[in-house]
Amino acid sequence: MANLKKSALMIQFIGKPSKIDWRRLPMFDKLLNFHRFDLKITPQTAFLIRSGNDDIEPNKIDMEFVRIETPYGRTVYIPGSSLKGPFRNHVGTLLKGMEKNVCLLERGNDCKEKLNKRSPALENYNKACYACRMFGSTEFASIVRFEDFFPYRLNDTPDQKARSIKSIEKYSYVRHGVKIDRKTGSASRNALFDAEAIVGGEFFGTLVMKNPEMWQVAMIFKAIEDINLGLQKIGGMKSRGFGKVKIDIESVNVETFSDKITFFDLKNGTLSLQPSIKPSDGLFSKSYKFTDQQIEDYKTMVYGNLKDW
Repeated sequence: MANLKKSALMIQFIGKPSKIDWRRLPMFDKLLNFHRFDLKITPQTAFLIRSGNDDIEPNKIDMEFVRIETPYGRTVYIPGSSLKGPFRNHVGTLLKGMEKNVCLLERGNDCKEKLNKRSPALENYNKACYACRMFGSTEFASIVRFEDFFPYRLNDTPDQKARSIKSIEKYSYVRHGVKIDRKTGSASRNALFDAEAIVGGEFFGTLVMKNPEMWQVAMIFKAIEDINLGLQKIGGMKSRGFGKVKIDIESVNVETFSDKITFFDLKNGTLSLQPSIKPSDGLFSKSYKFTDQQIEDYKTMVYGNLKDW
């Protein structure tokens, strides 16, 4: 056992590598922990999540920002699927850079060809590549679950939500563009288009991980770091300067069933972290809430325990 200490947070790493019968692991038949990341997304440049609704009305914008009706008014929002794609893409790139197996959806290296719906979920999980283990496949669900993000917090009052919806519209503007003729390098005739973008405001939502392995939590932390550096953009028209956002982790909430945070681990069976902060007691579980510097300390400890991964 190694004791690791940084700032006010101390975590102990508990785990003895051994030969494990993965068919007996608890991932799909026993709940070990939930990780919930409460996030705030702030556009740093023009930002567009394009609506999939095509409208033939001539006065409509060619590429409108996606909107949805809510009890508090019609509002722009970020669908969870529009976040999962960039996260999966970037995490897959990181995993390939670490020489981990990531399927490329090509013959001979496609998880869909290796997995069998009739096989137990954990058997398919063991056969799947690292990206599919984390973000799911056609044979088992994703460990990572993104909610839709709205321009208000879920615990705001109805009046606050209505004001936030109205307020974010002031950051909406229309950018006009033109197709460039690749032969001449000049603007093509009759090829104008326009796109609606959001250039400010804030979106709030959560990312939930059910029974993650420790490396999967580390990948979420790393992906958020890289998105904030502009290494991965979100939304459409990224090559035209759109899509840089800042993601703030407002809190990390971990639900567990003991005083330790226990992770499923395909190699070692289970691994546990022992925070020095005390959890709050729930009806059936214990809850750790990390905020501010505690989030950075928790991230550092997770990274530190994966040096040899």
